Amino acid sequence: MRDEQTKGPPSAELEESTEKVNASRNRSVEIQDMHPSAVKLPFFLRWPLILVLLFIVPPYGTIAGLILAVIRLVFSHKHPEYKLKMRTKVIISVLCAAFVAWSMTLEPSEPSVSAESPSSIQSTQDSVPPADTQTAPASEAAPVSDDAQAEGKAKEREKAYKKIEKALKKEEVEKAAKALAKIDEAWSFSYYQDLLQDPIADHDTDQLQKYLSIYRQSYPNTDKMHKVLAAWDEICANGTAIDELDAKYRSPYGGMEDANRKAESAEERMFYVQYKLKSTMANSDNDIISAIGEAIDSLQESANEEYEYLANNVTNNLMPSLVMGYVDLNVYAGDERYVLACDKPFSQSGVTTVYAYENGTRTLSTTDGFEQEVPCYQVVDAAVIDTVRADYEKYSLLIMRNAELYEQMKHDLTEA
Repeated sequence: MRDEQTKGPPSAELEESTEKVNASRNRSVEIQDMHPSAVKLPFFLRWPLILVLLFIVPPYGTIAGLILAVIRLVFSHKHPEYKLKMRTKVIISVLCAAFVAWSMTLEPSEPSVSAESPSSIQSTQDSVPPADTQTAPASEAAPVSDDAQAEGKAKEREKAYKKIEKALKKEEVEKAAKALAKIDEAWSFSYYQDLLQDPIADHDTDQLQKYLSIYRQSYPNTDKMHKVLAAWDEICANGTAIDELDAKYRSPYGGMEDANRKAESAEERMFYVQYKLKSTMANSDNDIISAIGEAIDSLQESANEEYEYLANNVTNNLMPSLVMGYVDLNVYAGDERYVLACDKPFSQSGVTTVYAYENGTRTLSTTDGFEQEVPCYQVVDAAVIDTVRADYEKYSLLIMRNAELYEQMKHDLTEA
């Protein structure tokens, strides 16, 4: 009996001590869960970083800072040990207030101006009740915003531009003009302001003729494009005169530019004309072949109005004669040989003074079969040189005037 009584109490004490140990262990676990070291604060949720983002790279840095600030507030709510101290709250509040004040100073808001007429404003003021009555709802009194008006105008412009593009793609000018006439001229002129920039810069007469012809037929009484069309008409008239002058000198000289270049290089020179050159057939020993060759040469000279003569340089024996004790004032043919090409035949051989410019070379052949390449000079009348110079002056003035008109067209399109 004594042994059994001594064994009972130790068992009860053991159970009581076990319960105390388990309770102590549970409290330690709860305390460990509440300890700040159990959950660490992420680096990107720290307030210094968030405040830096709020003040740099607006608006993207500001947006990122606001998002991180909201996440930090949620995190602090779940983990009270990370709640801010009063001093930190005051600093953050002061910085946010300073940021708001700085933003308002940098971009002040402008009061919206109503588009109502003075009479409507006066009638509204007369019908407004005293100050103690309620005002009308904001949805009824607020005018249409500028953004909404701009968006509507942009859509209208895009729609008009598509119609203009479709009209200008028509191959026939009449059909394109008929389609373009259905569109408000304000939109067409706005489209043309960009459309004509490249053709004007490149002096693309084909494109300008097409687009401006369509516009003229679509809006015959236009005021917006009046100056541009007047300048274009003058450009076309000047272009016709330029082409006529160029064609006038194209056959003999290769164009106005080449004619002026050759006229400027022409000099007064002295030659000793020997005889008119003949073709190989005309120089044949056979009388029949020679006669045929001369006939062919005559036909070619009449058709081309070009004759070629053998000539030499001019020299004299004045100095040798003085040495010998007498005076010789005669002139003689020198050793240098030339070919003179002219549009009129010389009346006789001997010394002649003409205006001529160097024009390539010719190959001379003798009856013995020997050949020699000699310089060729083109003979030009003095009157022809004066005419070429006068025409070239007109030609140059027309070109400069057209350049000024192109710049004027560009200016009129931009400033209209």
